[in-house]
Amino acid sequence: MRPGIKELTVNSAVLITSTALFLLVIEIIMHSLVRPADNVYGMLFGHRLPPMDVVPWSRVRSTDEMLARRKQWADGLVVNGKRIYFDDIGAVVREDPVIGYVPEENLTSSNSWYITNTIGARADTEFARAVPAGKKRVLLFGDSYTAGLRLPQDETWAHYLDMESDNLEVVNFGVGGYGMGQSYLRYLQVKDRLQHDYVFLMIVPTSDLFRDINTIRSMANKQWDSHKTNARFIIENGRLKLIPSPYATIDEMIANNQNGLSNTLATHLEQYESYYYPPVYHTGSVFDGSILYKLLLMGLNGNHNNSLKRVLMRPGSEPMRINRQIFSEMSQSVSSNGAEFVVIVLPREPDVHKYNTRFGFHRQWDDMVEYFRSDEYVLWNLMDEFEYVDHEDLDKAYDNTHYGPKAGRQIADFIWKRFSALEN
Repeated sequence: MRPGIKELTVNSAVLITSTALFLLVIEIIMHSLVRPADNVYGMLFGHRLPPMDVVPWSRVRSTDEMLARRKQWADGLVVNGKRIYFDDIGAVVREDPVIGYVPEENLTSSNSWYITNTIGARADTEFARAVPAGKKRVLLFGDSYTAGLRLPQDETWAHYLDMESDNLEVVNFGVGGYGMGQSYLRYLQVKDRLQHDYVFLMIVPTSDLFRDINTIRSMANKQWDSHKTNARFIIENGRLKLIPSPYATIDEMIANNQNGLSNTLATHLEQYESYYYPPVYHTGSVFDGSILYKLLLMGLNGNHNNSLKRVLMRPGSEPMRINRQIFSEMSQSVSSNGAEFVVIVLPREPDVHKYNTRFGFHRQWDDMVEYFRSDEYVLWNLMDEFEYVDHEDLDKAYDNTHYGPKAGRQIADFIWKRFSALEN
């Protein structure tokens, strides 16, 4: 072997050996710093290391635990000298085999903040099937912003809208955590129980769009305590196709997966859960024991989720196509009942700020709204009004999330003005 080649070979061997030893030392140090944690390999500097459970079983509450939590003090919240409980600030729900969950009927929360009637609407009165003479009945559907969670019943925008005129009857079917697909399914459940003149579907894009490509809420947001696999829509041959959950109840899901991810759930998630990144939930690689490999997987998983986030509001993306198709088919269903369908696009307070200060977001919002517009239904973009509202007038709910009563009055006022123009 020539001296030059021999020297290169020796230097390469030394470099490889040194690198391997360095990495080995790093692995040993990081292994010593890993702390035990439920549902994951462990925690390192606050980061969850794979493999991790698809569902954090240690956080899944039994029925009895859920019942008990409803009556617990909500994070020390006190309003007007009264302790506010979890059943006051969030809807109490029951499992539903089609939608996943729906509000419990005939419910009154601890401080009467949240009340439902016999059909699960957020109301302290019952509604006759027929629309009262001389009135226009509006059914509301959407997420927690529609439901008015975190606020007493009489401080929600739905309540303020109902108070705008004696000739208006507003029925609130909003449910926290719903995407547009679940809202559409909820409409199909109740549409024949109440005659109606209008259906308003409210979408809060920066909160809702991801939900229609997501089946297990906690997979998209680790802070959510919503772990059941919900149904979702896909588009097949130009029409919506409902993909049901493989499990009728959370207990059935737990039984099938508590000893490890089942083939049933893994197959379902691979096909229909956009936030499912298989490498962080499976073992089998020769590098499974490496902390560096686990950190790499977490980085790739984060990049996967960020990639989804970047396209949520982009015209033509999967969530945008699905939501537009939901609007179209829900409009057809509403029309078949002799009613008119309105899509309301509501910005959150951070959206308003970004719309007014960031050209890219401003253009993205406008492009999204135009993508949703259709001759099949009416669309109200409330950003048109919100961009001129003073920041001080966009108050927060009592737990500092969602909109507060002052903002709710503005929402009701904006919608009432548009509705009056539509009626005339």
